[in-house]
Amino acid sequence: MTNPAPLDFERSEARDRKRRQWIGFGALVLLVVMLAALVASTMNQARIRNSAEAQHVLTQDMLLVSSKLQLSIHAAGRAVRGYMITNEARSLLPFVRERNEGRALVEKLGSLAGNNADRRAQVAAIGMELDSIYVMGDRLVEMQQNGAREVAIERLRSGRTEQRMASILGRIDALAQAEIDEQRLHADAASAADRRQEILTYSLAALALVFLGIAGMIGVGAARAHVRAVALSARLHYMASHDELTGLLNRRSFFAALQRERDLSARTGRSLAVAIVDIDLFKRINDSHGHRAGDIVLTHVATLLTDTLRSHDLVGRIGGEEFAVLMPHTEISAARTICERLRRIIARSTVPLPSGVEATITISTGIATFENDEDRDSLMGRADHALYAAKSGGRNQVRLAA
Repeated sequence: MTNPAPLDFERSEARDRKRRQWIGFGALVLLVVMLAALVASTMNQARIRNSAEAQHVLTQDMLLVSSKLQLSIHAAGRAVRGYMITNEARSLLPFVRERNEGRALVEKLGSLAGNNADRRAQVAAIGMELDSIYVMGDRLVEMQQNGAREVAIERLRSGRTEQRMASILGRIDALAQAEIDEQRLHADAASAADRRQEILTYSLAALALVFLGIAGMIGVGAARAHVRAVALSARLHYMASHDELTGLLNRRSFFAALQRERDLSARTGRSLAVAIVDIDLFKRINDSHGHRAGDIVLTHVATLLTDTLRSHDLVGRIGGEEFAVLMPHTEISAARTICERLRRIIARSTVPLPSGVEATITISTGIATFENDEDRDSLMGRADHALYAAKSGGRNQVRLAA
């Protein structure tokens, strides 16, 4: 009889060999599939990251143009109010300039909005409301020129102008916030893509040591991308909340902080004071020494504000040459003492300008304290009226709201 053992052994070896071949082939196919998935995921990650970076650039541009538009609107309003006070025709030159600048900035916003229907609708609404404000400004100027100065001033004091200004500034804030939210969505999508990429990378490394080096490089790249995303998010948040020139809180962030403190004071009954600080005769500095000199003066005042005020006070730039100070836990007498000290320090300081001139500057300040559960805009409005009283009373002084 023939011994079947060798034949059985060969058959068993053949089966094992075939099994190993199939396992190896299957593992190879799986590695190829995983590699293909990795390549596809990498390409998708790059696409999402590029989209997030493009959105970041767009958001920066939108925030910058929006901030410039707010400053332009505020400057135009200041020019009209200045004309109403001085009745000097040259006071209207900034209004004409800022009107042209404002319209150009709205057009730029429309260009940045691209094919985004929602953004274009927001920009269109801003443009229409901006034109109505300019028409209202022209009407006030016309009334002044026709001898109806008292009527024009009464209209200016009626609050309609402030309401319209607040409305369009709110629309601009809403447009900027929408862009910030869009940027966050792209950043979140990029972060999610980074996480998926890490999972796929480490899975591939677990399947084959041969790809360990590649997986490590991709992992490091994903980690670096995550660090860049975190840094980018922090930078975007800072740019969205701070004034580019002075580093102070911008108008939107200051008003948000004021709303929080107002709500807290309403609940707890603690005192709250707010001051609006305006650089006297700032236009003369720009006209005589140029806008670079004006920027130096603004930075100088911002530095003195932050150095002089208390650590828990908040300072923001809310207009061209206008700053606001939020003073929690502060009664009106203490607020006045603080602002008087600040006024004296600024009046004693000098600012070296590029022209070689050592400029001296003064400030006018209006102070109001929270009372009677009033809203945020009413509190700021009373401080603003106190500021105008300080301006009308000769400047370089502190006035308290009625």
